[in-house]
Amino acid sequence: MSLSENLVKWMARRGLSQSQLAEKSGITRARISQLIHRNNHSPNLYTIQRIAKALDCSIDELVSGDTKHERLHIDMSGAMDILRHYGAPNQLLKLAEECRELEQAAIVAHRDLFFDGAVEDSHNYNLIEEMADVCVVLYQIMQWLYAQQTVRDIAWCKIARQKMRMEEENADHD
Repeated sequence: MSLSENLVKWMARRGLSQSQLAEKSGITRARISQLIHRNNHSPNLYTIQRIAKALDCSIDELVSGDTKHERLHIDMSGAMDILRHYGAPNQLLKLAEECRELEQAAIVAHRDLFFDGAVEDSHNYNLIEEMADVCVVLYQIMQWLYAQQTVRDIAWCKIARQKMRMEEENADHD
């Protein structure tokens, strides 16, 4: 099913008109109408998240029609196709670019937290989107290096080491 079909289905399930969904989501009625009537109109993550939240469904359920609440496996089978198309050197540069964008999004979110005590919704969504961009390129490079398991193992060790440091810090404060 397309986003348009799924949107109509979820609106019907919740008994919402376009105007009601617009009011509940904070997305204009005109934009919702575009999403329903123009299949080729691609919304950004902020719009999708706001609509999914208003419809009380997951992004997966809204976008793909998948009603599973949890995905146990992320299908990234196209990652190597992307890497082969653009080449590993270009994707390494892409990773650096995506990391810089993630850094900027994290700085904005930090500023929100520091000054306002909470991250503004649009900044939160931008941070999440930038994290996803980094993950996609990282996954391509991990596949290219045949390093998925090694990266998972090292990440597990780093988490365990950080937990030990936290325990030591707590013991020092007691």
